[in-house]
Amino acid sequence: DLYHFLRSRDVPEEDIMHMQRDKVDKAVLSIMTDEQMTNYITSYGDRIAVLSFCQQSTLIAEKDTLLQNLRDKIGAWKMRSRTKRARKIEIGWLHFHIDEYQQVRTRNGGGTRHATVDKSTTVSQILEMGKEDGTSTKGVIEDFLFEVCDFQKNRISLDETVGNLYEKTKLKLLRFYMCTKKEETVQYSSEEDCQSPEQQNDMDSTPTARKGSFGEMEDLNDCDDQTLNHLDSSYNCSGVVDFTDPPHSGSTARQPQPFSSENSGSVPHMDEGDTVVWNPEEDLDWMIGATAHYSGGCENINRRPSSSSLLPQSVSAGNSENLANHLHVSIRRNKVVEDLLAVFMENNILNQTLKMEFVNERAIDDAGVSREVYTAFWEQFLEQCKGETERVPRLRPDFCESEWQAIEHIWVKGFLDHGVIPVRLSKAFILACVHGIESVDDDVVIPSFLNYLPLVERSAVEKALQGTMDQGDEEDLLDLFTRMGSHFLPPNENIQQAIETMAHKAILQEPKYILDCFSTSMSCVQVELADKKSLLSLYEKKKASGKRLLQLFESANVTLSQREQTTFNHLQRFVKNADEDKAEKILRFCTGSSVICVDKILICFNTETGLNRRPVARTCGATLELPCTYSSYPDFRTEFDNILSSNYFEMDII
Repeated sequence: DLYHFLRSRDVPEEDIMHMQRDKVDKAVLSIMTDEQMTNYITSYGDRIAVLSFCQQSTLIAEKDTLLQNLRDKIGAWKMRSRTKRARKIEIGWLHFHIDEYQQVRTRNGGGTRHATVDKSTTVSQILEMGKEDGTSTKGVIEDFLFEVCDFQKNRISLDETVGNLYEKTKLKLLRFYMCTKKEETVQYSSEEDCQSPEQQNDMDSTPTARKGSFGEMEDLNDCDDQTLNHLDSSYNCSGVVDFTDPPHSGSTARQPQPFSSENSGSVPHMDEGDTVVWNPEEDLDWMIGATAHYSGGCENINRRPSSSSLLPQSVSAGNSENLANHLHVSIRRNKVVEDLLAVFMENNILNQTLKMEFVNERAIDDAGVSREVYTAFWEQFLEQCKGETERVPRLRPDFCESEWQAIEHIWVKGFLDHGVIPVRLSKAFILACVHGIESVDDDVVIPSFLNYLPLVERSAVEKALQGTMDQGDEEDLLDLFTRMGSHFLPPNENIQQAIETMAHKAILQEPKYILDCFSTSMSCVQVELADKKSLLSLYEKKKASGKRLLQLFESANVTLSQREQTTFNHLQRFVKNADEDKAEKILRFCTGSSVICVDKILICFNTETGLNRRPVARTCGATLELPCTYSSYPDFRTEFDNILSSNYFEMDII
């Protein structure tokens, strides 16, 4: 390579031959002086280049030698590791307690134990190492069933050796778990209960008979007479199981019913909102589930599971002919979106009559509770949508086609049954869902887009459309264009076309997938919403305002006393001066809905005083009961404002 390098530098062939005859190689050149090298290489630049070439070659050779030495040492270390007969292991302890395996801490006799064993040691020998003492804080070894699991809690065959497991797992250090389970825990269990720890964790819904501090429970799959015996009175039942027909009008809602079975034992104390009602004579095909929560853990009990197990708290259908299409649903107020979506995923939900209730709230649904459920759903759902005054759904990784179609069902069902629609959902978006994108023109898109924008950007866009922008408006408009994907402002003559394109993108193009999902059942409302005009008119009629609320108020009495007339005047004055936000709160307080969906609101009066004095609303009948004992308008306004500002609604009147 040295002579090849010299020829690449055009060194004369006679000089190269001279060096070969005198045996001048890289080792010799690296120690020669410049004067000595002159005898062989006449050019000064060639001498410097050759000297640099020799130094670099020496460094590369040294590096190769060092790397090779390291490889040799690593290979020798690996060979020594393979030839070692002893390997280190760790041993932990998992004990079965309250339906799952729990790791035992060091202070309770558990922790992690380190040991060095021969590679031929079997798992059964490791298990014997854990049994050496014969006693533990959990009892003696005769009381337990034993098995060994790996770090993933998978059962390991007792014939496996440590060497084989090291080869399979490729781990630097193996960890074993000795799993113990008291024999009394499984003496009445079915064969399916004798599973490995990871399988046991996956069988939460399998009914078992298990002795414990909370009593005994018989297998629900083996008998029709269900028993819940010896339950401590402090335990609570969470979740509503409703196995009977809905309560009849005039009856007390959600009162506990006694078990009709002869084997019924004592029943734990339950809140009224968590009542378990049993009718053993009905043969229900619906999913029946209950979750009993107690201080130590939980047991899940399922009977006849089906595809309807997604329903949130309880779903029951009477099997009588009159109630064949009735569906009773319990909704958690703080989980209204999740629970209602689960209900509306059923394909035939639009053909059924829904009766709803809130968990732990006392009310019978005569339209008022349903209106409150739909309103609470849209309030929570719209918080996750894009936009300001008007909002547009955004694509979410946790929502697929079934969830978006369920939301569409909620919109259709709420509108057809109760007249409840989310007026904050973009008009242009809903029009496209009902009649297709081609029915949406700029007269609808631009106003929706302006309401979609924040106030500052809305003002800038309006001025741009009018041609009255200043420098500050241009900066706000540039921020908007940048967020929408354009990094410069178009010329003034093209600004309107650019804004229209941007509006179509934000309102119709980005949520196109959602729009397609929404279009499947919207044909049900095309009779009521035959064209664009009818939809825009509907939005306008549904919006709450002080003047529209005044038109709904109607006194229950033909003639009013002086005190009643004064209170009625206070109410009219309070509502007349309310802005849109307060008007929606007043309407929701009276009817359960923040949009207008009733023909009138009845006003009646009482003479309550002191702590009992307060406005009371009955949403099913759209009735507002007012005390007529207020001394002044500020007194009335303060009390009503306190109720509306609490932002807390609870159904607590039957």
